[in-house]
Amino acid sequence: MTPQAAAFCPACGTEIAFGGRPADTMPWLLSHLKRSDRDVRISAIRALGQRADPSASSALARLALSAPRDIWQAVDAIRALHQMPICRETDDALMQIRDAHPSAAVRAMARHVHEEMFTFSRGYADPVL
Repeated sequence: MTPQAAAFCPACGTEIAFGGRPADTMPWLLSHLKRSDRDVRISAIRALGQRADPSASSALARLALSAPRDIWQAVDAIRALHQMPICRETDDALMQIRDAHPSAAVRAMARHVHEEMFTFSRGYADPVL
């Protein structure tokens, strides 16, 4: 159970509406990608995927590449990218992981998601403002 005054869920980092208006959680979630606690990072990755805001794409790609031995963290980052709109930011992030991750399995997953999202698309979505 979350305390009534909490702005974010302590378990997953999901934003909790306050006074009918949600707070801007993007900087908070992005900062949690740098935390040493792996569970906090995974929760932030999943919350960013649910937000589907492509401005987090490059941070997710950097995180996937920063811990090459943590395959599941990279998989969660790719899943989060898969939830985002088709745009230049997600395209670039998936290509970075596809081309640079040391794990063949992670590269294959990034390639599959990239092909699924971009091969049959008719172009990028309008930029998110």
